[in-house]
Formats: sequence, structure tokens, C-alpha cells
Amino acid sequence: MIKLAKAAAVMVDFQERLFGHMAGHERLHDRVRRLGEGLKLFEVPTLITQQYTKGLGPTRGDLGLEGEVIEKMSFSAWREEGFSAALRKRHKKQIILAGIEAHICLLQTAMDLIDAGYKVYIPADATASRDSLNYLNALNRLERAGAVITNVESILFELCRTAEHEKFKALSQIVK
Repeated sequence: MIKLAKAAAVMVDFQERLFGHMAGHERLHDRVRRLGEGLKLFEVPTLITQQYTKGLGPTRGDLGLEGEVIEKMSFSAWREEGFSAALRKRHKKQIILAGIEAHICLLQTAMDLIDAGYKVYIPADATASRDSLNYLNALNRLERAGAVITNVESILFELCRTAEHEKFKALSQIVK
């Protein structure tokens, strides 16, 4: 289970020129926006990656994601020196990992994080590929490798833990 004190988030390549090509991108938009709001509410340190920003554009502003932006050329964010250093300095071992495309950049980032000793939690509803078969294949591979396949609401309520939490009412508005 995710614990707030141990959690950081990585949002992979939610970029303008990619996003609209994802299967189910309307629902994806809603779930990523909710996840971003929840991460802000609970002050979860967040890294946002952008694959070749010059060609694929910046992260979509309408998602409301906030955090340190890391430019990358490697498919795995972990292979970028700036990313691994930024993640290490946050001293968190549980990683909430969402992004596109599931079978390329998200998959390779997750595999490298698992190999580096991190526990990876992937909200399946805030992750996508252009092709649904590739998406399902990625989730299956990741689960077999040790990632926890979950969803946005489960993650946010695990961070909250109890209806007595001071941020529970605000969380309830996010997931409404």
C-alpha cells in the first residue's frame, strides 16, 4: 500500500502532440487531471518528463500537472542523469507512475525503477497507448515484473487513509 511519507510521482510524457492520439484520450484527460489535483493536495513530490520537447511539444497545460520538468531523449526516464538525480534527492521509494505511451516510455521507466529498488504503482486509468493491445501487453508485463497495477482513486484514498484526514473533504471533491 502507498504511504504518503514514502511516495513520489512521475508523470511520463503527457505532451501536446502525443496526447490526442491515445486510445480513450478523453477519459485519460479526466483521470490524469484528477491525479494531478490529488498529488498537489497531498503535496506529493512530482517529476514530469517530456520526450524530445522540441518535436512533441510541452506537457499539456490543461492537465494541471505541477512539478519539476525533466527533458529526456531516452525512452526510460531513469537513463537520464537529471531524472535519476532528481528522484534520488527526494528520498522516496514508492513511485506513482502514470504516462504515455504505456508500452514504450512508461514501460521502460517502470522496469528501470523496479531494477533500481523502487516500488512502482501504476494507475491504469491514467496511463495509455495509441493501441489498446499494446497498452494491455504493457500492463501485463509490468505486473509480472512487480509493479502494482491500480487506479487513480485507489492511489488517492491510500494517500488519505481515513475519512478523518484533514484533506478528506477536498479529496472527495476531486473524485466527485
